[in-house]
Amino acid sequence: IQNCAVCITCVAVSLYLLLDLDSPAFKYLIIAFAIIFSVVANLASIGTRISMEKDWLVVICDGDSMLLSKVNANVRTIDLVCNLAAPLLAGQLIFFTSHLATAIIVGVWNLVSAVAEIILLKYIYRSHPALSLEKTSLTESKKTGFKGTWSAWVAFVKHPVRDAGLGLAFLYMTVLGFDSITWGYCLLQGVSESVLGIATAVSAGVGVMGAR
Repeated sequence: IQNCAVCITCVAVSLYLLLDLDSPAFKYLIIAFAIIFSVVANLASIGTRISMEKDWLVVICDGDSMLLSKVNANVRTIDLVCNLAAPLLAGQLIFFTSHLATAIIVGVWNLVSAVAEIILLKYIYRSHPALSLEKTSLTESKKTGFKGTWSAWVAFVKHPVRDAGLGLAFLYMTVLGFDSITWGYCLLQGVSESVLGIATAVSAGVGVMGAR
């Protein structure tokens, strides 16, 4: 879903750049179309990450907490390396080629990577038969409603990772991140895409060192 949504977004961006749109309504329609599918791609990416880290990896490690910690660190490192390479390459492509060429390259790359992802996921699924087993429901033993929510908050306050969790939450409440808003603001201030890509790669590189 993620790769398909990204490809559709690239097609929308390419049409916007290729077509000489005189109608403001049609122009804004294409922009809205691209934004919607960008959101879909982001949600699909989050869903894939959750299903892999919270489900597949747990089953594959089969209760081995040390192995699970090591695999989670490796997966996190791969994720950060991708976050390092993607904006770096995209920034250079936009700066040294054009927006249209970048959209086409990103779309083609997502099609190619989608095939590789499907092959690898099928291989992992077949290599671990436990992934195909139906998981038993534990909802009967879980507390629900206000009492369950209160118990969860009490457990969180007493947990050793409470301070780290709060620190991470406060970090995301600031503007200290290379997200879309920050990128847009920097571009309006005259910062080139190449410099932004390098800066984002540096920040992701620091994350890679922290994960190792």
